[in-house]
Amino acid sequence: MSLNEKSENVRLFTRILVLGILVLFLLFPFMTQSGRTPWVCVFHETTGLSCPMCGMSRSLWALTHFHIKEAFEFHIFGPVIYLTAVGSLFCILYDLVLGKSISRKIYRNIRKFIFPVVILWILYWLVRMILEYIQVWPFPV
Repeated sequence: MSLNEKSENVRLFTRILVLGILVLFLLFPFMTQSGRTPWVCVFHETTGLSCPMCGMSRSLWALTHFHIKEAFEFHIFGPVIYLTAVGSLFCILYDLVLGKSISRKIYRNIRKFIFPVVILWILYWLVRMILEYIQVWPFPV
């Protein structure tokens, strides 16, 4: 097996693995009741504050049940993450089915937005923690 064939096999395996993870991610909200998860947030249990992901499961659940307003109320980045996952799923399926690499072009452009989104996410989390601490956060925790 040549080096080129090995790298192509690794690329195919990676795409299939990511595809499986995305499918599980997209199906997860359908497998829970009201978006409640069976695990406990260690950060929240330890500090009493919301973690950066707090409300994400409920947001994804609300979005998959077409409760758009509630999805944004539970976590403002929930719909963004879900739509990104759906878009990634279609890109990977396109790559696998047609053998063309559209995802590389898209991901190359998306990299420009990752840092600003992470900064916005951290700012959102800090504002949310401050508003929860002074007890004026208007949305469910």
